Amino acid sequence: MQKPQKAKPVHFNIRSWTASLPVVWRKAAARRTPLALQKASKLAFIPDDTLIPIIECLDGMGKARLIQTCRYFRELVEPMLYHRIVIDHSIERRYPLKSHLLHDTLAERQDLLPFIFTYHGPLVPNLMALQQVVARDEATRKKTRWSRFRTTPTQPTYRKLLTYEERFEMAKSIFNGAVNMRELHFTDFVDWFSRQLWDTFDAIKSSMKLEKMVLHIGGDSPYLIPTLRAQPGLKELELLRGRRGPVQRLHSTDLPELRSLKATLAEAAAIVPGRPVDKLALIFYASRDENHEESLFNENHLKQLALSTCGVSDITIRFHRACTDDVIGRNLRLVARYLPKVERLCLFVWGGVSDTILFSTLPAFDSLRSVKLVGMVIKEEIQDASFEDGWIRRTIYEQQDFAEFLRMLKQGCPALTRLEWYKRERYHCCMEQIE
Repeated sequence: MQKPQKAKPVHFNIRSWTASLPVVWRKAAARRTPLALQKASKLAFIPDDTLIPIIECLDGMGKARLIQTCRYFRELVEPMLYHRIVIDHSIERRYPLKSHLLHDTLAERQDLLPFIFTYHGPLVPNLMALQQVVARDEATRKKTRWSRFRTTPTQPTYRKLLTYEERFEMAKSIFNGAVNMRELHFTDFVDWFSRQLWDTFDAIKSSMKLEKMVLHIGGDSPYLIPTLRAQPGLKELELLRGRRGPVQRLHSTDLPELRSLKATLAEAAAIVPGRPVDKLALIFYASRDENHEESLFNENHLKQLALSTCGVSDITIRFHRACTDDVIGRNLRLVARYLPKVERLCLFVWGGVSDTILFSTLPAFDSLRSVKLVGMVIKEEIQDASFEDGWIRRTIYEQQDFAEFLRMLKQGCPALTRLEWYKRERYHCCMEQIE
């Protein structure tokens, strides 16, 4: 008797779209189907409130297979595939056709647009990447035509090349129809693109009621303020292209519900005052000269952050360049002085930080309960006290040293209840829940 062959694993390229959705959004997916289709399936007698949470536990490939079982599930599950669309830069580089095929599908299937709640991808697909794919496929077909095997070349799955003007018009029709979208992350570098991109975005922003928006744009852009004023219900905002120019300020009535912000310190100082921002992520571009004034946070800007109506309790600081321990320590002391209500602190230190700096600066946060460290933590030990300053031995903390590091940090921060440590941004090292 032959043993049954083990099924090969199926790899799905796009991220899983199984994020938990609010109840209102889940009910929107339960589109009513014709009575004939409902009678054809016994599962149709199960209430939608029972079926939909079960289907949400499937990944994208599982939902796609479920669609192929019967027409009833096709009508019910197909809109759920488009609840959360994610095409980031890594996927677009490996599969340049994916964003083009997605936009072509959404342009043809206008009935799917109201079911899009999260979109992470380009406003307009990269035309140059598509041209490279077309040229490569054409060369492959010519080579196959004269090969000795004489196989029939496969036909391309994409449309004929469209111009950027045609793509802009397609984008307007797509995003104007996505009236239920709540999270929007455009991966286009909008400051470096043509005026047509902003004209397209201006035409669609009024039809959206966003709760989260991520843009590759700086606070000095003249297009940012009109964009933010068109979204009064915005609760989360991320500006990923910090600039050193002057930042425009909002009116006191703009963004009254903003709770979370990710930006540079100057941009945050112009947005936070008078708004209920309690979660803040600061992108810090330090100067290479540790004595330069740009190596320290501007105290006037920190005073503006203290004007949040509810107080900042969750803060993330990203030191993008390899800052010295002295620069990191002085900046943390400034933050602790002007933001005394911080309970959760996350530090990204690309060049590493010594445990001496952490032990001396973190106790300045009186209300600190949770700490997350991303980067190397360097252990400093005095080996020879006969020298004036002592001979200091520096080694990198490993996982077996985590208990000692936690014990030392707990002595200075008695209110600490949680500590996480990641050697790299996507690598989990240690986590401890303190009783």
